[in-house]
Amino acid sequence: MEVCEMSKKERIMIEPLSRVEGHGGIKVEIKANKVSNVEVQVLEGPRLFETLTLGKTPEEDLSIVPRICAICNLSHKYASLRALEKALGVQVTPITQEYRHLMHHGEMLESHSLHLYFLALPDFLGYDNAVAMADKYGDVVKKALQLKKFGNKIMRVMGGRIVHGENPVLGGFGRLPDVDTLVSIKREAQDLLPFVLDTVKILAGLKVPDHMERETQFVCLKPPHSGYDYYGDVIPEFRWQGVPAGRLQVGHKGARCRSQLAKRSLYNGKPFTSAAIARVLLLNKRLKGNAADAFKKLYNERWYESAVQQPCASGRDGVLTGRSR
Repeated sequence: MEVCEMSKKERIMIEPLSRVEGHGGIKVEIKANKVSNVEVQVLEGPRLFETLTLGKTPEEDLSIVPRICAICNLSHKYASLRALEKALGVQVTPITQEYRHLMHHGEMLESHSLHLYFLALPDFLGYDNAVAMADKYGDVVKKALQLKKFGNKIMRVMGGRIVHGENPVLGGFGRLPDVDTLVSIKREAQDLLPFVLDTVKILAGLKVPDHMERETQFVCLKPPHSGYDYYGDVIPEFRWQGVPAGRLQVGHKGARCRSQLAKRSLYNGKPFTSAAIARVLLLNKRLKGNAADAFKKLYNERWYESAVQQPCASGRDGVLTGRSR
């Protein structure tokens, strides 16, 4: 951390930010003992994947697109599979869809365990990192590593390898796991469930600060079935006028300065929040069993109560308006 004197103004520079994916920094300017300006600097430039896929065969695109990320490569593989199959008229069997669910859930376990236990939880508990937590929370750290390893196992089984596997192909998979492998996955999931439920108790005791919150829209994809899921073809609109995802218009504002290379995206002309937080707020009525109980214990009342008049409150899925960090 660098602290610079600028006459009667102080500047605090933190670069790079730790425990975040990508490259970034933060600049805080303080004048007369008050924060006068905060600037998050996203330093990672565009990688132009849209251009890289032009002129390639579908099979080549399926190998290129997942290179967007090593951690969530199967989500990108899954998205490109669904887009190409829809474009080519390829019909996927129900059993193939179930295997893809398993594949995707493996990545969700791996990615979310990394984020929750090793990137976020140390800050909430007052530690510099997960290693520093080991003395007091040794069992949590060990089990978290086991959970992440379990997610990696599923990714390897269904993807062919943990990172950028080539086993998922148009219409199905190159190779399917045998019965013994599937049974071992089920057994390990059952063994880890008590730890996950204990984690819910830990998280329920944390206080999420409300600083740096702003008005936002919560947006997610509506699954093509009645259950909870991570994919879909429609983004529900308020009053139930669904927008096909392929026709989604997201506006981009240019970078404010040379140090800010990331695009600033808007939905319906306003800032929006997507991914896990939006999904669980919007689709919570679809959760069952332990997942539904966990939501009731963990949902953020500030975000949810501001949206009680929206479709989600009446048991339907839609775009919420609330507050988010």
